[in-house]
Amino acid sequence: MSSNDTTATSFTNTSNPPHVLSISISNSMSGARAAIKSRNVFAERLKTPHFFDARALAAGFFAAGFFLAAGFLAAGFFFAAGFFAAGFFLAAGFFFAAGFFAAGFFPAGFFAAGFFAAGFF
Repeated sequence: MSSNDTTATSFTNTSNPPHVLSISISNSMSGARAAIKSRNVFAERLKTPHFFDARALAAGFFAAGFFLAAGFLAAGFFFAAGFFAAGFFLAAGFFFAAGFFAAGFFPAGFFAAGFFAAGFF
Protein backbone atom coordinates (compact mmCIF):
# COMPACT_ATOMS: atom_id res chain seq x y z
CA MET A 1 0.00 0.00 0.00
CA SER A 2 1.42 3.40 -0.94
CA SER A 3 1.56 6.44 1.33
CA ASN A 4 -0.89 8.25 -0.99
CA ASP A 5 -3.60 5.64 -0.53
CA THR A 6 -6.91 7.27 0.50
CA THR A 7 -8.95 4.17 1.15
CA ALA A 8 -10.58 3.64 4.53
CA THR A 9 -8.24 0.74 5.28
CA SER A 10 -5.44 3.14 6.23
CA PHE A 11 -5.86 4.92 9.59
CA THR A 12 -3.46 7.73 8.71
CA ASN A 13 -5.47 9.07 5.79
CA THR A 14 -9.07 8.58 6.89
CA SER A 15 -11.27 11.59 7.54
CA ASN A 16 -11.80 10.65 11.19
CA PRO A 17 -8.90 8.65 12.66
CA PRO A 18 -9.43 6.99 16.08
CA HIS A 19 -7.34 9.49 18.05
CA VAL A 20 -9.34 12.42 16.62
CA LEU A 21 -12.58 10.63 17.43
CA SER A 22 -11.52 9.98 21.03
CA ILE A 23 -10.52 13.64 21.46
CA SER A 24 -13.85 14.85 20.13
CA ILE A 25 -15.74 12.46 22.44
CA SER A 26 -13.76 13.57 25.48
CA ASN A 27 -14.26 17.22 24.52
CA SER A 28 -18.00 16.75 24.18
CA MET A 29 -18.14 14.91 27.51
CA SER A 30 -16.23 17.65 29.31
CA GLY A 31 -18.49 20.23 27.68
CA ALA A 32 -21.57 18.37 28.89
CA ARG A 33 -20.07 18.08 32.37
CA ALA A 34 -19.38 21.81 32.43
CA ALA A 35 -22.93 22.54 31.27
CA ILE A 36 -24.32 20.44 34.11
CA LYS A 37 -22.05 22.11 36.66
CA SER A 38 -22.87 25.62 35.47
CA ARG A 39 -26.60 24.97 35.59
CA ASN A 40 -28.16 26.71 38.58
CA VAL A 41 -30.63 24.21 40.01
CA PHE A 42 -32.10 26.73 42.46
CA ALA A 43 -32.78 29.16 39.60
CA GLU A 44 -34.63 26.40 37.77
CA ARG A 45 -36.66 25.65 40.90
CA LEU A 46 -37.64 29.31 41.08
CA LYS A 47 -39.27 29.04 37.66
CA THR A 48 -41.51 26.09 38.52
CA PRO A 49 -45.17 26.80 39.33
CA HIS A 50 -45.00 24.49 42.37
CA PHE A 51 -42.37 26.74 43.90
CA PHE A 52 -44.68 29.73 43.44
CA ASP A 53 -47.53 27.78 45.04
CA ALA A 54 -45.38 26.80 47.99
CA ARG A 55 -44.13 30.34 48.44
CA ALA A 56 -47.68 31.72 48.31
CA LEU A 57 -48.81 29.10 50.81
CA ALA A 58 -45.97 29.99 53.16
CA ALA A 59 -46.76 33.69 52.84
CA GLY A 60 -50.43 32.95 53.54
CA PHE A 61 -49.60 30.98 56.67
CA PHE A 62 -47.21 33.71 57.73
CA ALA A 63 -49.73 36.53 57.27
CA ALA A 64 -52.68 34.61 58.70
CA GLY A 65 -50.68 33.54 61.72
CA PHE A 66 -49.39 37.03 62.32
CA PHE A 67 -52.78 38.73 62.13
CA LEU A 68 -54.60 36.03 64.08
CA ALA A 69 -52.01 36.09 66.83
CA ALA A 70 -52.01 39.88 66.91
CA GLY A 71 -55.82 39.91 67.05
CA PHE A 72 -56.03 37.39 69.86
CA LEU A 73 -53.32 39.12 71.87
CA ALA A 74 -54.95 42.52 71.36
CA ALA A 75 -58.32 41.07 72.39
CA GLY A 76 -56.66 39.66 75.48
CA PHE A 77 -55.26 43.07 76.37
CA PHE A 78 -58.60 44.83 75.87
CA PHE A 79 -60.58 42.22 77.78
CA ALA A 80 -58.06 42.36 80.58
CA ALA A 81 -58.14 46.16 80.65
CA GLY A 82 -61.93 46.20 80.67
CA PHE A 83 -62.29 43.67 83.43
CA PHE A 84 -59.45 44.99 85.54
CA ALA A 85 -60.95 48.48 85.33
CA ALA A 86 -64.04 47.20 87.13
CA GLY A 87 -62.72 46.22 90.54
CA PHE A 88 -65.40 43.67 91.32
CA PHE A 89 -64.62 41.76 88.10
CA LEU A 90 -60.94 41.51 88.96
CA ALA A 91 -60.84 37.70 89.10
CA ALA A 92 -62.91 37.32 85.93
CA GLY A 93 -60.60 39.72 84.11
CA PHE A 94 -57.58 37.63 85.04
CA PHE A 95 -59.15 34.44 83.67
CA PHE A 96 -60.37 36.13 80.50
CA ALA A 97 -56.90 37.54 79.88
CA ALA A 98 -55.28 34.17 80.53
CA GLY A 99 -57.73 32.50 78.12
CA PHE A 100 -57.11 34.97 75.34
CA PHE A 101 -53.34 34.80 75.78
CA ALA A 102 -53.55 31.01 75.58
CA ALA A 103 -55.68 31.30 72.43
CA GLY A 104 -53.04 33.60 70.98
CA PHE A 105 -50.51 30.76 71.03
CA PHE A 106 -52.49 28.65 68.53
CA PRO A 107 -52.22 31.20 65.71
CA ALA A 108 -48.56 31.56 66.61
CA GLY A 109 -48.31 27.93 65.44
CA PHE A 110 -49.53 29.03 62.00
CA PHE A 111 -46.93 31.78 62.10
CA ALA A 112 -44.22 29.18 62.70
CA ALA A 113 -45.72 26.88 60.05
CA GLY A 114 -45.22 29.66 57.51
CA PHE A 115 -41.51 29.71 58.26
CA PHE A 116 -41.28 25.92 58.03
CA ALA A 117 -43.22 25.84 54.74
CA ALA A 118 -40.90 28.49 53.29
CA GLY A 119 -37.89 26.46 54.42
CA PHE A 120 -39.09 23.15 53.03
CA PHE A 121 -40.15 24.46 49.65
